[in-house]
Amino acid sequence: MQRVIFLLCLFAITSITYAAPLLSGDTDGDGLLDTEEDINGNGILDAGETNPFDADTDGGGEADGAEVRSGRDPLDPKDDQTADPDEDGLINARELLLGTNPLKKDTDGDGIPDGQEIAMGLHPLNPDTDGDGLSDGQEIALGTDPKNPDSDGDGLSDGDDPFPLEKAFTKDTNNNGTPDEWEQHYHFSSNEQNDGNLDTDNDGLRNTEEFIYGTDPRQIDTDHDGISDGQEVLDGTDPNLYECLIYEEDAPTFDDLTGHWSLPYVRHLQHTYVFSHKTPIIEGYKHGTSDSRIFLPDRNISRFELLKIALFSTCTQPKTDDATAPLPFSDVPKNPQTDDGKFRQSILAAAYRLDIVHGYPDNTFRMDDPINRAEALKIFLRAARFIVWMNEERAATPFSDISSDAWFTPYVEQAYGLHFIEGYPDNTFRPDQSITRAEAAKLVYLLLISNPAVNSDVIPTENMGQ
Repeated sequence: MQRVIFLLCLFAITSITYAAPLLSGDTDGDGLLDTEEDINGNGILDAGETNPFDADTDGGGEADGAEVRSGRDPLDPKDDQTADPDEDGLINARELLLGTNPLKKDTDGDGIPDGQEIAMGLHPLNPDTDGDGLSDGQEIALGTDPKNPDSDGDGLSDGDDPFPLEKAFTKDTNNNGTPDEWEQHYHFSSNEQNDGNLDTDNDGLRNTEEFIYGTDPRQIDTDHDGISDGQEVLDGTDPNLYECLIYEEDAPTFDDLTGHWSLPYVRHLQHTYVFSHKTPIIEGYKHGTSDSRIFLPDRNISRFELLKIALFSTCTQPKTDDATAPLPFSDVPKNPQTDDGKFRQSILAAAYRLDIVHGYPDNTFRMDDPINRAEALKIFLRAARFIVWMNEERAATPFSDISSDAWFTPYVEQAYGLHFIEGYPDNTFRPDQSITRAEAAKLVYLLLISNPAVNSDVIPTENMGQ
């Protein structure tokens, strides 16, 4: 009885149906006299009669009298205002108010049930809520926003955008599934459709697959872990992630860092080891004849030292033949004989092979010279494989000494956009100023904990102010 009264009140409020007052001779209080329900008066519930002892004969949730007065069948539960015959999550009363079809689960045919559309804030009578040329169902399947005609904010509507979730990619001239911008970056032709089907680096992945997986189509082993990209895909591992870092809680401390602002950055890098050769990213220098070590935070870092740290922090492994690889630098010894000379050669050769460094126009590299802030930033970003896709991730800087046409401006803008650099209080970046070991350590740390190419999650990020 309480359920029926509630329903009668509900229909009165929504102005869909109106309940009559309880009648004398209406045993079940459904708004119909017993004589109207037991038509032949034989006291038996015959076919075509409603039950005078059950306010809702068909069990659909609406009182018999309300159904009769509204022209619905009190013996058919599907037409009750509280029923949901199409199982779309909306009762018939709600569908009547919305104008949707109570017998059709997806009124507008966009692939999403009416009730789900309402819950998502979409229009159940409009298959393309945001008018971008893609149906709401297509947008859900693609991962785009059915309420935003330009999901990635690149100025193209999702329906016209071949890559609606990639702001940096707007064209696919040859319709091969790879963006023009990506093809141009890797020196492919955006007019040659077959480029996408080539396996340029012979790693087992076609170029189109390299784009999909985010790997480098010019490198057999994008993450430098010794396993080809194609094999990693077959193995179900990530060809972009090298599980190469370990964090050791126990590590010697540097005697000269007490009270220095760089202590937390250096400390974490000192505790982070490259698994393959058990070497910390930062080692420091021996101090006298004892086992203690110093870091010399305010000393300018040399080009070789910075390059070594850049490669260690990205787990970039020199190849066996890098130690004897010919290099175009006139100031680098040919065929080094000492272990230290071979190590330096292998680091430089690996960086040159991977397009991280190029040297100077006079064909020198100047290993032991200080390196300026702009050069250091470029090396760190390229080693960590942060790629600037057009203007994505770049941000206009407040630095008064950065011109728009300088060779290093894209790197500075990207590093600023990713919050890797802040500059000086006078709004300068000082690109030509030599970078200190402390400044390099901070930059390496910030890049490292943000680098998706290595398992940087092992490095602590809390209490950096201590």
